[in-house]
Amino acid sequence: MELLARSGIPYRHVDARDYHRLSRAVADSGCDTIVHLAAVAHITVTKLDRHLAYDNSITTLKNALDVAVGRLQALRLPVEQHGLWQLSKADH
Repeated sequence: MELLARSGIPYRHVDARDYHRLSRAVADSGCDTIVHLAAVAHITVTKLDRHLAYDNSITTLKNALDVAVGRLQALRLPVEQHGLWQLSKADH
């Protein structure tokens, strides 16, 4: 994050577990890139709280992908040309 700031690249830190907050942040900012950096730093945390590990890894990734697909659809851009079609179709 520090490198982005020093480079003058605007970014927004959003808790991707909250789909609606993430969706609003993407729509409000008009961004064209989502960088998913969610991670659990220690394996002991995942052993102690598997729900947290799942929520932090899988839920945040799914939300980021769903928001990206929604953004492309809102802009009326073909989702399949942006490499997200297969990912979003696999969910259904």
